Amino acid sequence: MANAENNRVEYKAQFDETGDKLEIAVIGFLNAQGGTLFYGIDDNGKVIDIENPDELQQKITNRITDKIKPNTLGLVDVFTREKDGKTIVGVSVSSGLDTPYHLEKFGRVPNGTYQRFGSTTRKMTYDQIDRMMRHRHFSALTDIPSKDQNLSFKQLTAAYAAGTSISFNKNYMKTLEFFTPEGKYNLLAYLFADKNKVFVRLAKWWGADKSDMREREEYGECSLIQAMNKILVKFDVENVNQARKVAMKPREEKTLVDKDALHEAIKNAFAHNDYSNLDAPMFEIYSDKFEVISFGGLVEGFTKDEFFKGISRPRSREIMKIFQDLDLVDYHGSGVQKITDKYGKKAYEISDNFIRTTLTFDRSLDEDEGRKIAGREKQPENSQKTTRKTAEKILELLRNNPSITIPELAEEIGLSVGGVRKNIKTLKNTGKIERIDSNKSGSWKVLSAKSSV
Repeated sequence: MANAENNRVEYKAQFDETGDKLEIAVIGFLNAQGGTLFYGIDDNGKVIDIENPDELQQKITNRITDKIKPNTLGLVDVFTREKDGKTIVGVSVSSGLDTPYHLEKFGRVPNGTYQRFGSTTRKMTYDQIDRMMRHRHFSALTDIPSKDQNLSFKQLTAAYAAGTSISFNKNYMKTLEFFTPEGKYNLLAYLFADKNKVFVRLAKWWGADKSDMREREEYGECSLIQAMNKILVKFDVENVNQARKVAMKPREEKTLVDKDALHEAIKNAFAHNDYSNLDAPMFEIYSDKFEVISFGGLVEGFTKDEFFKGISRPRSREIMKIFQDLDLVDYHGSGVQKITDKYGKKAYEISDNFIRTTLTFDRSLDEDEGRKIAGREKQPENSQKTTRKTAEKILELLRNNPSITIPELAEEIGLSVGGVRKNIKTLKNTGKIERIDSNKSGSWKVLSAKSSV
C-alpha cells in the first residue's frame, strides 16, 4: 500500500459520524475509475488503530446503502486489514455502471454529485452531470470488461454469414468495439456471445391480467440475436390465424395482431433496451393482447413528440450497428410508424424506466368470441343443456379428485383441452370453483352445492 493519496486511494484518520464525507468519497470513486478509501490512516500515511472495526464496517455498509443512489450492490466491498500491527478498515469501490451516482437527499445536482480528480474529490457541474448521463450506457458496455473472457461467437458469425457479405472475424469485432482499451472482451461482446447469463423472460397468462399464469419461459445463455429469433418464432406460433369460409367467396384469414407490427415491436425492444445492468427485454402473452417491454425509457434528452414523429436516437450505437448490419432495424424510426399506423399512439406506454408496447388482438373472424363480446346472440337451448351437463361432469370429477389435471379432465369427459379450459374459466368466474396454490402443485376446491351448476 503506497503511503500517498492518489486518484485511486484516499486516507481518513477518523470516521465522520454525522457528515457526508464517507458518501462523498465513495460517490467520487463510483463516478470515476473506482478506488479504495482507508479508515485508520492519516493524510501523511501514519497508521492509527481502529477501535471496534466490525462495528465500523456495519456503519459504513448501512450508510452507503441508505444514502447513495442508484443502488451500489456489487460495487462496494468493506473489509479489515492489519498494517504496522494495527487494524484499519478499507472500502473498495468499483467504477459504477449507472453513473452519475449521487447523495439521495440532493439528487443529481452539483451539491449531491461528485467525481474523483487526482487526489481530490470535487463537485460535478451540471454540464459534467449531463455529459455523464448521455455517455453512461456507452461506457458501461464498451469500457467494462466481461467477467467471462472465454467467449465464442459461432451464432453471431452464422447470422452475419447468412444475412450479409461481411466477414465476421476478430478484426471486425474491433470495428464493433467488442474490446476494452486493454484488449479484453467487454460487456457488449458478452451480450452477443454464444454463452452468457442474460435471460429473456416470457410469461403467458390465462386471462387478460396477471391473476393466473399459464406458462413461463426463459430464452437465454445465447447471443442476443439468437434469443430474439427464438422470441420471434414463439410469437409467430402464438399469433395464430383466424379463418372463416364464406359461401361463394375466398376463405378469409387474419392473424390476432399485425405480423409486421409485432416483429417491429420485438426487434425494437432488443435494439433499444438498456443493457447497462444486463437486463433483457420482457414479453407477455394475455388472452386479449401481446405486450413487449424494454427497459430504460426514452434516451436522455429525447422527447415523446420526437419518438412519435419517427425520429430515431439509438441508446447504444454499437448495438444498433449490429442490428443494422443484419438488416433488422434502421435509423429512420419506421418501426414506430408501422405500429402507430395500425394501433395508434395508445399502443405505447412510456415511463422513465421502461417502454411498453401493447398490441390488442383482432378477433373479428372468431365468431364464438364475437358473440361473447357483443353479447347479442343467445345460446341455443340444446347448446345450453350441453354446457350445463359438461359443467356438472367437471364439478363431479373435481369433487372426487381435487388434484386432477386439465388434460385428465379432457380425457374423462371426451372434450378438447381448450374446451375444458373454457369451462373451468366459466366455473371460476361464477364462483363455483377456486384454485388452491400453484397451477402445477395445487388443487381444486368446489365451492357450489352438489346440485347446483
